[in-house]
Amino acid sequence: MDWIKKRYDQFILVLAALLLLGLSGLLAMRIKSFPDNFADANKTVAPGDKIPELDLSVVKNTETQAEQPAKWDTKGANQFLFAPDRYVISERGLPEKPAKGSRYSDSLSAQPIPNTFFTDNNLPLLDPNVPKQDPDKDGFTNEDEWRGNRDPSDPTAWRMDSTNPSDPKSHPAYVTKLFLKKWIRVPFRLLFQAYDGDPTKPQEMSFQINAVDRGRRTEFLKLGEKVTNSFYKLDKFEFKEVVNPSTGEKKDVSELTVINTETSDSVALVKEQLTDSPDSFALFDYECFPTGADQYGSKDIQVKRLQEFILLPEKDKRYKLIDIKDDRAVIQLPDGGNYVVVPDPRKR
Repeated sequence: MDWIKKRYDQFILVLAALLLLGLSGLLAMRIKSFPDNFADANKTVAPGDKIPELDLSVVKNTETQAEQPAKWDTKGANQFLFAPDRYVISERGLPEKPAKGSRYSDSLSAQPIPNTFFTDNNLPLLDPNVPKQDPDKDGFTNEDEWRGNRDPSDPTAWRMDSTNPSDPKSHPAYVTKLFLKKWIRVPFRLLFQAYDGDPTKPQEMSFQINAVDRGRRTEFLKLGEKVTNSFYKLDKFEFKEVVNPSTGEKKDVSELTVINTETSDSVALVKEQLTDSPDSFALFDYECFPTGADQYGSKDIQVKRLQEFILLPEKDKRYKLIDIKDDRAVIQLPDGGNYVVVPDPRKR
């Protein structure tokens, strides 16, 4: 270290000399390998008459695309070319694109219909009548097609499985257009008036039966015997009592079951009470009844309990009325499942 300090200038000269020697060696090696860079260019080319084929796949694909007509994709945007996007005035009074919000509500479910349902299906969103329009003339309005089908057991649970409002082959089930209009009660012609004997020994008892439609003609019959001029016979007896909560007194509400010997239908007659007949009817309002070519309207359909019926225009599917009450009817679908039909809330 002392030598470097004393002869600093000589030390610098030595380092510079070593650096120059290194650069000289590197330069000499580069010069020596320089001809190798032109080795391929100096090769002798063998003569030949074949020209390698060119890859024209890109050119062919371009030609194919050029031969096809141009298509404009306007889905989700303005359907008119060279026109600005449409806007609607929101509830706040501000302009916004139709894709946002719901301009209309479904008249049956009271649920808002997204604007996108109308714009995606090229329906006139700004036409105030668009929810009730039927562009494909299949009997189902645009709001019907958006609403789709519903839970068979819950009349308020709509699935919102929208169908195509522009395709007549795409629509909800016809049963979704069926509504209960009225329960037409028919009193049962037999009245269980009284009984005689020990209720614990029903086979030894006699029962007073009045024919309501024959001036209350009275018969006293035992179990197994048939009512005169009818298809019904006495089948079984069940003693019942209920307590009047206001007086504390017991009331006899015993039941006598009669059975139709031809149809095997049974009816439970309550002592001293008129009973609805199995021949009661349901009056349905069917809102997709064909009235002409591509025309549909409402039609009343009267169906007897346990009777089969069809819903036009489908002629190959049969429905069956299982039960009927004031506010609902239960029908059997063609696939065997049950479906609850209720009144149309829009017509109350």
